[in-house]
Amino acid sequence: VLDLSDSVPAEEQERAETFIRQAVAAMPDGDRAAIVAFGEEALVERLASEARDLPAVASVPGASRSNISAAIRLALALFSEDSQKRLVLLSDGLENIGDALAQTDLAAARGVEIAIVPLLAPLTEQEAYVSELQVPSAVRKGQSFIATAIIESTLAQEATLRVLGDGQLLSSQQVALEPGSNRVQVTLTAEDTGFRRYEAVLAPALDTLPQNNLASGFTVVYGPPRVLIAAAAPEESDALQRALESTGVEVTQVNPSNLPTDLAALSSYDAVVLVNVPADALPDGAMEVLPVAVRELGRGLVMIGGETGYGAGSYLRTPIEKALPVDMDVRSRTREPNLALVLAIDKSGSMGRCHCNDSSLLPGQYERVESGLSKVDIAKDAVLMATAALGPLDYLGVVVFDDNAAWAVDLQQLPEVGVIQEAIGGLQAEGQTNIFASLAEAEQALVETSARFKHIILMTDGWSRSGDYEEFTARLAKEGITLSVVAAGLGSAEYLEGLALAGGGKYYPVPTIHEMPEIFLKETIRATGSYIIEEAFYPIQSGSTPILNGIDPMVLPALLGYNGTTPKATAQVVLVSPRGDPILAQWQYGLGRSVAWTSDMKGQWATDWLAWNRYNSFAAQLVAWTLPEPADENLQVATRLDGTDVHLQVAATDDAGQPRDLLQTEVTLVGPDLSSRSVALDQTAAGRYEGQASVSDPGTYLVQVVQRDEEGQPVAQRTTGLVVPYSPEYKRSGDGGALLRNLAQATGGTVLATPEETWAPTSAPAVRARPLWPMLMLLAALLFPIDVGVRRLRLAADDWQRLLAWVRERLHRPARTVSTARQPLLGELFEARERARRRGARETTEIQLPSEESVHQMPVSASEPRRAERPLTSAAQPDQTGERPGRAGSDSEEDTLARLHQARQRAQRRR
Repeated sequence: VLDLSDSVPAEEQERAETFIRQAVAAMPDGDRAAIVAFGEEALVERLASEARDLPAVASVPGASRSNISAAIRLALALFSEDSQKRLVLLSDGLENIGDALAQTDLAAARGVEIAIVPLLAPLTEQEAYVSELQVPSAVRKGQSFIATAIIESTLAQEATLRVLGDGQLLSSQQVALEPGSNRVQVTLTAEDTGFRRYEAVLAPALDTLPQNNLASGFTVVYGPPRVLIAAAAPEESDALQRALESTGVEVTQVNPSNLPTDLAALSSYDAVVLVNVPADALPDGAMEVLPVAVRELGRGLVMIGGETGYGAGSYLRTPIEKALPVDMDVRSRTREPNLALVLAIDKSGSMGRCHCNDSSLLPGQYERVESGLSKVDIAKDAVLMATAALGPLDYLGVVVFDDNAAWAVDLQQLPEVGVIQEAIGGLQAEGQTNIFASLAEAEQALVETSARFKHIILMTDGWSRSGDYEEFTARLAKEGITLSVVAAGLGSAEYLEGLALAGGGKYYPVPTIHEMPEIFLKETIRATGSYIIEEAFYPIQSGSTPILNGIDPMVLPALLGYNGTTPKATAQVVLVSPRGDPILAQWQYGLGRSVAWTSDMKGQWATDWLAWNRYNSFAAQLVAWTLPEPADENLQVATRLDGTDVHLQVAATDDAGQPRDLLQTEVTLVGPDLSSRSVALDQTAAGRYEGQASVSDPGTYLVQVVQRDEEGQPVAQRTTGLVVPYSPEYKRSGDGGALLRNLAQATGGTVLATPEETWAPTSAPAVRARPLWPMLMLLAALLFPIDVGVRRLRLAADDWQRLLAWVRERLHRPARTVSTARQPLLGELFEARERARRRGARETTEIQLPSEESVHQMPVSASEPRRAERPLTSAAQPDQTGERPGRAGSDSEEDTLARLHQARQRAQRRR
């Protein structure tokens, strides 16, 4: 059993492999060897085999931890039962997962001796690491507190200690380290409310392992609510910010590109407001982390509409859409304004195969890769997906082009999906590329329609220089026609992007061809005019909400426009337009809340609202409804790490200090990779709830505790943090030799000095089970005829005695030739058999064989065999069968057996 964890130096691992190789080479004939390699998990490197050749170890277990317990369990499963068993453990004994000693009982019960080959893992002479950063779990805003870094060093040396708060440098100082443990204290001030993550980074002069030079701490800074506003143009959110600050809320305004992408940083805010922010303006990761903060941590989310919000901002089918109470598409649109859309699809020869740039490669390293699905087939799916976003009053046409352009679907009011599928299903890639011809066809058809919005989506993977594109796009602008381009490949990106810009549309580079259908859908929704509805109206109240507390819905100002959306089934719609579209909707999303205000908060659609004297109250209550409940001071949360397990303990009391019992307590842990897991805690004492979860990856975990009553209503909640440091594998501390010695002593093992000692006989004898069934089957086969004979003969006790006497006589009498003297004895035996048969018969007929004396007294003629007269009983009559009495010869046993057989048949017939 070979230890391949990081705590074992490379030279020791090499020595261990050499030991195994030499031991296998010295294996006696008939013995077998198996190999298990382990680190964080155990792997079978080789099953039990008599082979003496051993290649290099190929198993690569996780090396960040040592799980000796799992390795022993796996090794025990590889032993056979019919041999002596020895487990040779080559390890440093620095276990940090599981309990290896708990496996000794199983090993002893199976007769397995654990021998050890200690691998040296001493603390290096030049090593320093941060073992812990201690910070208070909660402080008040403006409060000063002490962060303590505990540093271990193997020698006296100088080092630099830096303390960071949420990635920002807070302190840097030189420290003089002494051998052993060093405590360095840094005074910090809690300046911002919310979650704060602190890190201590050590830079020693002499060091070996960089993995252990960082430790983290986590604290919560309490204070006024904090709200983060993301707006592309600050003036669009100035009025909202002033309204919130007037109620004592701390407001931070950022550009959408600076929205936090780290869950810990985002959770520092109680709510996030997106003001007319398009989806593509958000940084990578923000789209995923924001819904997690709402769902798992109980944060609030507010989306304010505008010309780049909701569906017009490409939020369709995004994680943020899932967190909002409305969907971005309008599913039952049967009203004006309408859209005329022409899809111009390239079906030239290059569209027959998918030659796409692999976006997984680094910039500058793009390679052409092929997919089995052609571009033209993917384009067909894109057409159908775009169709799904259109309403019954919209127009759709599909023009395809290679050398020339042709209509696959004439521009018409939205046809049935089956008609579209039939029209484009037979398209094949062939010919050259003539983009201009298709655009000219689309322009001519759109000019003749009366739709309010007219749009062209061009999809191509190339470029053609025929035609005057500059004049063409200028003409489109005059005719009110817009043009967007989806580039299936980046070969002509410069030309295609310029065409889209001149056409007043958007340019979509598609390095991964399979993204094309989704892009078609989003672009169709963006182009659909009804997703931005501009008309004057007064909102109509359709539900009650604390957002409108103190506000008379009959005096709400007019709005001039909004984003078209569809409310979700469980959403609460508070205000609607005369068309029935939601203007204000709210709902509960997991532990948090979200609100959709589909109009804007600037001078375009909400001009009258900004001048309204109740605007500040409305804006403040709009955001305040999403803020989480203040942390319950009577809910105390404690966490304790034990290897990869975290023990959770919650103590709940009321305001009088009395325990709160029988509450449903659930803890949600959100890891650094945004994965979440929920654990239901069990009540173990008055007001105390406990549970356990597994956390294997290092990093910062957010811990959300919610308690509910019998009806499922939240009664208390609290959010805290948990820091999982680097693996103890890199601390290089402790004495693993003690564990190894205990394992050997518990199973009768020893420390092996040489590879040859591996094959020394063990103290436990080998126990081999021998199957008894062959011997029992043979015995049964021998006893079967005896059993049948006993049942058929029905011998009496005196018969058995005579038989035994005969057997004894035969055993003690010397062997001699057979003479006629044996006939009387044989006759008496058969006479006994007949008596047994007569006792079972119902008739009184008695058949008696001649005795030995009568046989000798009968006269014998020289020319005729001696006849044995058959005496009859008084009731005996001649045999009814007409058979003549059998003859008895002086030396023939066949006649005697024949007579017996005949007597038996007669007796059976009389029964």
